[in-house]
Amino acid sequence: MKDSSGGAIRSRAETDALTGVRAGLTLRQIEVIRAVTIAGTIAGAARLMNAH
Repeated sequence: MKDSSGGAIRSRAETDALTGVRAGLTLRQIEVIRAVTIAGTIAGAARLMNAH
């Protein structure tokens, strides 16, 4: 399939695979960043995230 300029239209997955870059963060990544921010250390974040 081609776009209006004659270039190939790629899916997001194809673009991600070609560039090695994916835009945005997953919810899990946001949770990890927040836990590190609150706890102040990676070990503290792990304890927070594994608390039941």
